[in-house]
Amino acid sequence: KFALIFAFIFSVFQSQTYTFTGNGDGTSWTDAANWTGATGIPYIDDTTCSVNVGSFTVTIPSSTNLTMESGTVSGAGKIINNGTFTVISTGSKSFTLATFENKGTFSLGNGTDNNGTINMYNNTVFDNLVGASLIANGLSFSSSGGNTVKNAGVFRKLGEFSENFNVNFTNTGEIK
Repeated sequence: KFALIFAFIFSVFQSQTYTFTGNGDGTSWTDAANWTGATGIPYIDDTTCSVNVGSFTVTIPSSTNLTMESGTVSGAGKIINNGTFTVISTGSKSFTLATFENKGTFSLGNGTDNNGTINMYNNTVFDNLVGASLIANGLSFSSSGGNTVKNAGVFRKLGEFSENFNVNFTNTGEIK
């Protein structure tokens, strides 16, 4: 009985949803007043959640470290990452977002979470800009068509990484 109750509570906790409203400063990921739904800030206070940025342009400040274990990042808007965004664990995560611009560091894994993926849907564009780092360290991108990863910065493979990079990929940057 206890295990069933715990499993129910755990599944409810994992299904937290955050919706960006812009009711705080209007743009910053780290302003809790910009979010409704769960309390706190997604992927800082809650690593297992779903996030919808709507049509907003949301900025992750340079001093911010986010960690995504599971969930979905979605919306018709754009996320601009100036900080560090790390996706971990062996499970699948989903990006159904118009644009994710990486100006900071985006890590696909931490070296111990092999075989997990970020599934991209709905023509998501992941844009690794000049001066930014996209680090493949155990996870990979996967998609169901029409999704693009653009690299103008540095794409670095550190650990395990599938050679079957299942997205449209354009490179004008550096691959290490």
